[in-house]
Amino acid sequence: MEIFEHTIPFMGYETFYRTVGRRNDKAPLVLLHGGPGSSHNYFEVLDELAEKSDRQIIMYDQLGCGNSSIPDDKPELYTKETWVKELENLREKLHLHDIHLLGQSWGGMLAIIYMCDYHPQGVHSVILSSTLSSASLWSKELHRMIKYLPVEEQAAIHRAEITNNFSDPAYLKANDHFMNQHAIDMTKT
Repeated sequence: MEIFEHTIPFMGYETFYRTVGRRNDKAPLVLLHGGPGSSHNYFEVLDELAEKSDRQIIMYDQLGCGNSSIPDDKPELYTKETWVKELENLREKLHLHDIHLLGQSWGGMLAIIYMCDYHPQGVHSVILSSTLSSASLWSKELHRMIKYLPVEEQAAIHRAEITNNFSDPAYLKANDHFMNQHAIDMTKT
């Protein structure tokens, strides 16, 4: 299996990318990782897919993540517009005229922004994995589900949100209970 790792210039910084498989007449699959703050690494489990499907897979670390430049002295760069420009730059520099796009978590939100706000050409399909399409709807639903917790736990979560103190033991206990009920039961892992 052919694996290539390199960087491309972006806004005076470097974007790290990794390709798996050879380019051919099939549009490659471009992967957008979660976070912001994660990296491409967890996508490496898909390496075999490139070989099995005879389709090149391209993953990269978004600016501020993984092996790409991390300009901590420039917080104004960390915007959806920057990350869309970086995706466009990747497509341009790697001559990715036709692609399939997979976005996971934050990467899915980035894919939605890219598709809806920028109307890019050459995107044959979009796969959204463990993502949300609206942060406000997600927040509304999250707060609806909190109402199923005992009253004292609801109060602890509410206090934490108001005071921005998410280390209070009462909050941590309530959050654990919420996560066990609605996300993943950590007692069974």
